[in-house]
Amino acid sequence: MFERFDDQAMAVVSLADAEARHLGHPAIGTGHLLLALIDDHVPQASGALQLALPPAEEMRRAIGALYAAGPGVTPDEQVFTEPALAAIRRAQELAISRGQEQVSVSDIATVLVDEDAGVLAVLGAVGVDPQALRVAVQSSGPDAGPPSATVSW
Repeated sequence: MFERFDDQAMAVVSLADAEARHLGHPAIGTGHLLLALIDDHVPQASGALQLALPPAEEMRRAIGALYAAGPGVTPDEQVFTEPALAAIRRAQELAISRGQEQVSVSDIATVLVDEDAGVLAVLGAVGVDPQALRVAVQSSGPDAGPPSATVSW
């Protein structure tokens, strides 16, 4: 499923997995993917998103409250919610439509802020305007200059 993901996009998936495990969630959701995008280990996405989103700990609390805790995932399995799988498929389709050979962090970020219900719930919980976040993501896309949308937290 991830053979077309570049190294940074794979890092997002791995970090989302780690976040889900840390929070005791039984599956990786779109909120976990969003949280992974603001991790300092993903510099291609974290800059613009860190400017537009509250600190990771606040995001983590909101995601923890919105996703049902469960038995967690075992070390040898990586389970995704249906919306997260749909987002991954949409990111792959977006990369193809952009003529890219690989899925990038920008592709993941773009599909997550495009009306995903889980991400919208997280954004609402932390008081972020989805449209402002879309602008930040679009301004940090593959052909964009420096990020233009900032929010003070």
